[in-house]
Amino acid sequence: MKKHYLLIPLLLLFFFSNAQEDVHVTLGKCRRNAVSGHKAFNLGNLKYYARRSKSAIDQLVKNSEFIDCNTAFDLSQSVVIHLESALLTEDFATAKAHLIKVEETSTEIFNAFNLCTNNEIETVSIVEVSESVNLSEIEQQQALLKQQQEVLEQKERELKLKLAEQNKKKLELKKQSFITTNQKVIETNTKAYNNSLKACECNATLKYNTEEISSLLNKTLDDLKDFYLSKTIEMTEDYMALLNECKLK
Repeated sequence: MKKHYLLIPLLLLFFFSNAQEDVHVTLGKCRRNAVSGHKAFNLGNLKYYARRSKSAIDQLVKNSEFIDCNTAFDLSQSVVIHLESALLTEDFATAKAHLIKVEETSTEIFNAFNLCTNNEIETVSIVEVSESVNLSEIEQQQALLKQQQEVLEQKERELKLKLAEQNKKKLELKKQSFITTNQKVIETNTKAYNNSLKACECNATLKYNTEEISSLLNKTLDDLKDFYLSKTIEMTEDYMALLNECKLK
């Protein structure tokens, strides 16, 4: 097999060095803002840093040297997804989880890009032009990329499951709060109506028992709204009926 060797000028090595530095600076901005974001104390500040991190990663994926590094570029797409998700969600814990993931993935991108760059520098120092292509090496690279893609997809599935669980817990807490508030309103109204009947010497009492919270949690939020609206209307009608009976005596 014939082999030809071409010595690349030092100017080309200088170009790779500068390109690597530019990527490191931009990637550093992305990671630092992600860290500042997930350490923020409120959603507004978190999203401010998330936007800055997103601006940096958007700039990075336009860098031609960075795009040529497939592994780093694929990881950067995961970062974009996490940042967009953090900016879209209104749940502080969920947004924080996305930015923590951005921080972790930024480190993986840094290592992947360094590996690509080092390989390129070694290649351009002495380039070997072969008349045949080693098919085995290409297949190994493809298998590695496929494995990395499968890892990313698994992480995405895990994140979706985690988000679904968080949303479920958030809904449960919202329903519990809604039930507790309405139960207290019923108790307050019952007490107020009975005080009014007593003041009018009606010799009547309005009785309404509060429901067990556990028995109501199986209902949807819309069903709970309908339930308590009906309960309030029923209570008011019973109260008015007792007043009318008192008036006729």
